[in-house]
Amino acid sequence: MLLPIQAGDILLYSGETPVDDLIRVVTMSSFNHVAVALPDGKMVEALPGGVTIKPITEMGESVWHVATELPWSPAATAFVKSVVGEPYSYLNDLLAGLGYPPIIGKDWECAELASKILNILGVPLPKLSDTPQEVAVICANRGNLFQFLPTQADIANALPKLG
Repeated sequence: MLLPIQAGDILLYSGETPVDDLIRVVTMSSFNHVAVALPDGKMVEALPGGVTIKPITEMGESVWHVATELPWSPAATAFVKSVVGEPYSYLNDLLAGLGYPPIIGKDWECAELASKILNILGVPLPKLSDTPQEVAVICANRGNLFQFLPTQADIANALPKLG
């Protein structure tokens, strides 16, 4: 039985392009991307085009779903609305790959965005995460359940059924 994807859950991705491989090598991560599930089957993520909201089903295949069991909050909704459209940070990605902390500002990379949302939802963090792997470790340390969704059909079946 699939765990349902709920708002606040983490979605970790391991793509298969050369750029995805490079990100995993440079960041020493099993994953090259992380997004956060929102209400209504959507997710927020930071990509080279900026912070965006789109359907979870557009994430692709081979997704690790982390059931955070965190209640979604109005503060998280307000934060997400405030950052949509803000630019992606190539600099923060490079810094993460070199082991340096991100430069906090109006530019985002995926792990920084995801960890900020986790923090708003009540997860105490000493700093914002630099890599998708750090987000995965935070969730593992909290005892969150991980499930692998290898296909688009599995992802769609884990989404809540909207009336």
